[in-house]
Amino acid sequence: MNGAFTEILFSLGLGPKVVAVDTSSTFPETTAKIQRIGYMRTLSAEGILSLEPDLVLATDAAGPPSTIAQIKATTVQMGIWTENFQMEEAERKIRYVARWTQTEKQAEALLKELQKNLSSFQRPVLSRPIKVLFLYARGPNQLYVSGKDTAADAMISLSGAKNAVDGFSDYKILSTEALVSANPDIILLGSHTASLFGNLDSLWDISGIKLTRAGKEKNYIIMDDLMLLGFGPRLPTALKVLAEKWKSLD
Repeated sequence: MNGAFTEILFSLGLGPKVVAVDTSSTFPETTAKIQRIGYMRTLSAEGILSLEPDLVLATDAAGPPSTIAQIKATTVQMGIWTENFQMEEAERKIRYVARWTQTEKQAEALLKELQKNLSSFQRPVLSRPIKVLFLYARGPNQLYVSGKDTAADAMISLSGAKNAVDGFSDYKILSTEALVSANPDIILLGSHTASLFGNLDSLWDISGIKLTRAGKEKNYIIMDDLMLLGFGPRLPTALKVLAEKWKSLD
């Protein structure tokens, strides 16, 4: 019940054994053919258990707690991962999934590739802090920004830039005044949020955004949600793409 876990399972050759995934599991494309169990925070124990899984892998963000408790009360094995948004997260996730699925040998090649790609990543040295605003839509009219202690905040920092709004943790709706005050250089969007804006013209109609540097210069970058926020096997690629964008604004 986590997109990065699903991606890792497929990378380890276990795709055919995956009986269900949550909505965050969008890669590889073949996951579209697998049974969906819904959003990871609003899961149904009955729906999951009806699929008769041998193993359920989730993060501590999965819920509600009653669903997790119901699954744990059965004979189904369940692993709960605590998210920790650091550079080593992808490696730890791969090792975790490999241990649960007894595929440590198969994981060696995946880990070697990950380590090679991470070691080749160089955090850019910029002449000034590039301020990035990550926008997240929970619905057509529910726009949130990412504060501290989030995957987006960590990715912005690890790739060499600065979160434009770091005075709070988690996600919150940002006021027009706060947006103008933050004055981001660029807007970072996940692919799902970007799709809600259509051709992105409406992005620049957000109250106050035209008064920011990002709005004046129409600076933005869109990245696949799972690659950007999943801290999975494609972490090095995500970091390199972001770093190149920050350098282009310096």
